[in-house]
Amino acid sequence: SMLAYLTVPATVGLMVLGVPVVRLLYERGRFTPADTQATAAALLLYSIGLVGYTGVKVLAPAFYALGRPRVPLVASVSAVATNLVVVLLLHGSLGFRAIALGTALGSLVNAGLLVGLFERRVGGLFGHGLFRPVGRMAASAAAMGALAWLAAAGFERLVGTSGLGAQVATGLLPVAVGVGSYLLLTHVLRVGEADALWRAFRDRLRRT
Repeated sequence: SMLAYLTVPATVGLMVLGVPVVRLLYERGRFTPADTQATAAALLLYSIGLVGYTGVKVLAPAFYALGRPRVPLVASVSAVATNLVVVLLLHGSLGFRAIALGTALGSLVNAGLLVGLFERRVGGLFGHGLFRPVGRMAASAAAMGALAWLAAAGFERLVGTSGLGAQVATGLLPVAVGVGSYLLLTHVLRVGEADALWRAFRDRLRRT
């Protein structure tokens, strides 16, 4: 569940704030606003698979530890096949975006197979009331995305997008708004992972 707590808002944040973040990091010299839009479009599609990427990193080693290396191998092959099919079918219409979409969907297939097989053979992934807190995380992330988007639009109207100062303001301040609002919303909705992070942060401060 901590994995979902971190990756769900990260996914929403990348989708909503891709343009200002890419502008801040790369829009220098020959990297034009059109390049920013294209890069952000690819980033948005890649972000769809973020939960899958992280899920594979957690579950694949678990199968190796259980002495079942064929499971992650089959899941990985399925992911590659999905990627190839998506690229072949959609490259003509989406261009480079098809590569990002294929990679993201492949990672979701990979993670989905690992999750399904782990639950079938070992169990325990969907116990302990997992769906309700994940639903609260998703709702908080959706509200966070709206607030971050409004903040980005407001800062752009206020300071524009030209110059490093404006790019820092439009690229970082909405991220801060998003992080703060997500932490607050998940705390209000009594998501246990929010309290766990706060306790860890508080304990770290006490030790320093």
